[in-house]
Amino acid sequence: FGNKNTPKPKDPEPTSEIQSAMDQLDPSLSGADDYKSVGNMCYAYGMFSAALRYYGKCIELEPDNYVHYSNRSAAYVNSILLSGPSLAYRDACKCVELNPSWFKGHLRKADALF
Repeated sequence: FGNKNTPKPKDPEPTSEIQSAMDQLDPSLSGADDYKSVGNMCYAYGMFSAALRYYGKCIELEPDNYVHYSNRSAAYVNSILLSGPSLAYRDACKCVELNPSWFKGHLRKADALF
């Protein structure tokens, strides 16, 4: 079932705009919104592995922000990781736990399951 020699798809190289935004982040000065902005740019360009790193940094800085878990869940679903769906589901569950009335968290759970 399938060719083991087929290379896995890789994230595209960052555009100059994305690379510039990445380079401007200063770990000692940048806040969660700065990392979220870069993560969103990476996600929009299909750079899901990079988006995961930036959304993860958002979660480190603001662990009670449900939107960050939702964003990382979406990136996991679209990533090439074999464990992506289960990790996406875990983040979606945390999102719903933090804000049960936010519909998007429930949508993320469904995305991870299907």
